[in-house]
Amino acid sequence: MKGDEARKSFRPVIKRQILLGTPVTTGAYTVTPASRVFLVQLPFASLCWQRPHAVLVASGGEARRLPIPDATRRAEVGIVASVFLLQGIVRIASAHRKESQP
Repeated sequence: MKGDEARKSFRPVIKRQILLGTPVTTGAYTVTPASRVFLVQLPFASLCWQRPHAVLVASGGEARRLPIPDATRRAEVGIVASVFLLQGIVRIASAHRKESQP
């Protein structure tokens, strides 16, 4: 019975955060990877999507953030946009074809 009560009181959790990895020091530089995490927790399952975000480079008293471009996301957006564009072209062409038929 306690499990049922815990499940009923459980609220879904959605988090978006940036996590820092283990710093690596070589010579005068300290490099720390950073990743962006999207976390969804439900009573029956959880989903964690983690992708590279940036690299933090510290040297002496200076720290720089070097972003990592996400080529996969750009490709996915390009594919989805192409599909929608192609679908729109096909719908317009089929509408013109129906109008021109007697």
